[in-house]
Amino acid sequence: MSKPPIQEPELVITAPEPYAESLAYATRCRSTVGVLVQLFAEAERNVVIAAPFVDANAIFDMGVLSAAIKAALSRGISVDFLSTKPNVEAPRVRRFAESFQGQVKLYHPVFPQFQVSQLGSHAKFCISDATAAYVGSANLTGPGLNQHFEMGLLVRGRPAAAIRDFWLFAVRYKLFAELM
Repeated sequence: MSKPPIQEPELVITAPEPYAESLAYATRCRSTVGVLVQLFAEAERNVVIAAPFVDANAIFDMGVLSAAIKAALSRGISVDFLSTKPNVEAPRVRRFAESFQGQVKLYHPVFPQFQVSQLGSHAKFCISDATAAYVGSANLTGPGLNQHFEMGLLVRGRPAAAIRDFWLFAVRYKLFAELM
C-alpha cells in the first residue's frame, strides 16, 4: 500500500489594511479568516477551534466566520470550542452553545497535576475532522483576525491528524475539561 503524498503546508497571515491584500499576493499566502472559514466549510463531522483570547461577538454574532460556524452547525457538524474558563463561562458563549442543543461543546484548560496560570493554554488552532488544521498566532478577536500581523500554517494529512490526536489525548487525560 502506497503512502498518500505529503502536502506542503500553506502560509496563513493576518495583516492590517492597506497591506493585507498586497502582502498576501506578494507572498502567495492565505488569510487567517479565509482559512478558518474554509475549515468550517470543508468539515464533514467535527471542528475544534481554540484560542485563549476571544471576542464572542466577532465569532458567534457577526461576520464571515460567524456565518461559517452557523452554516456548519446547520449541516450537523459538531464544534468543540477551547478557551479560558472565563471565556467559556461567559453568558454569550454559553447561550450560543445551548442554542445548538449539544452540537457545541465548551472546553477549558485544567491541567490537574500542575499549577496553572489564568491563561492555562496559549494554543491557537482549528482542526477540521483530522484532515486539515490551522495552527498559528491569531486570537479569535477582531484585531487578531483583521488588524494585527499574525502568522500560521494550514496543514493537511498526517500533520492535521497529529494535531487531532493531540486534542483527543488532552481531552481524554483531562488536560482540557468540558464545561458542564
